[in-house]
Amino acid sequence: MENEWVEYLDDFLVDIEEFAKNKIIGIEAFIGVTRYVKKFVIATGEFEEARNLILLVNIGDYTGIGEAPLGNTSEEEIIEGLTTFESKFIDRTFNDYIDFIKENKLQNWLGLATEMAMLDAIAKAKGIRYGDLFSKAYLDSIETDVTIGIMSLNETVELFEKFLAKGFRKIKVKVGLDLRKDMERLKALFDVAPNYVSFRVDVNQGYSRSEAIEFIRFLEREASNLEFIEQPLKKDELEAIGELRDLTDIPIIVDESVRVKEDVERVSKYVDGVNLKPIKSGGILEISYSYLLAKELALLTMIGCSSESNIGITSSTYIASTRNVDFVDLDSDILQEPLLSKQATIVQGGMRILPEKAGLGITREHLIDSKLKRIY
Repeated sequence: MENEWVEYLDDFLVDIEEFAKNKIIGIEAFIGVTRYVKKFVIATGEFEEARNLILLVNIGDYTGIGEAPLGNTSEEEIIEGLTTFESKFIDRTFNDYIDFIKENKLQNWLGLATEMAMLDAIAKAKGIRYGDLFSKAYLDSIETDVTIGIMSLNETVELFEKFLAKGFRKIKVKVGLDLRKDMERLKALFDVAPNYVSFRVDVNQGYSRSEAIEFIRFLEREASNLEFIEQPLKKDELEAIGELRDLTDIPIIVDESVRVKEDVERVSKYVDGVNLKPIKSGGILEISYSYLLAKELALLTMIGCSSESNIGITSSTYIASTRNVDFVDLDSDILQEPLLSKQATIVQGGMRILPEKAGLGITREHLIDSKLKRIY
């Protein structure tokens, strides 16, 4: 697999070789903080705000922008990581960076943000859209779901109706804290949903094995247009997840159980599909390769998000549109306040529509300064 990974990186460099020789001359970093429109609750936690690294990388005459969710990463860790990156790569090239990651790995947030920014700068230098770096054939729009977090029955139905009114046809529902309430909420949605609406349910590791079995039986009885169950058990309980898969025809995919390319092969015999996310993979090239590997293993593929603003969502939408993914879950920017004065990738009727400008279509001027804290 490692040899194939190296070959993939080398093949990727062919079309950008001329531009990848330009030197990295400087970086600038901010922490972007935006509040969720409504407190976002899942089985593993509650979130009132999103906290992301916003990174500007200057390559030659062009500035690329990248983003990565930070979670609980401290400011001291961020500054240390950026200082290390600057000492290694200033006055070096993107080719040097590629040679480095063939044998080394940066922190996920640092690898993702820097790689996205460098690729954005290269695409701008070439005068092409970001997606053209990955494939010459891709969709200009792609359908995403939108997520209903764990909330009361009335709030669930109210938010569902709001999403329907906005044209969304694919709804992801978070469950996993209380099996009885979960089934009550879902039953209410199944009873009122139009025929054109499809559902996805995400347990986020919240159930025991017995609860998961009861939940599956409930879904088999009550659900209509159900696309999959996501991460019904703890991330390390792969054999038990495989046993659940043998009990039902409902596809079971995993999220927390898979992060990088090595995990894709490890989980493949237990699940129907994988939800790969850029922040888990720690890089744009890593996640792109992981999707190609998943397809070779005949797994369903999904690209998901964490707390990204429209910056990271635009990058992920390009990735989804250039890879033949089965499911798209790119809605974090819909659930929070904007970080950009004008969204690059807009949403119309549940469709994410990609920008036409070079790179990601985003510049420093698009950032809302009041949402930023300069850190480097």
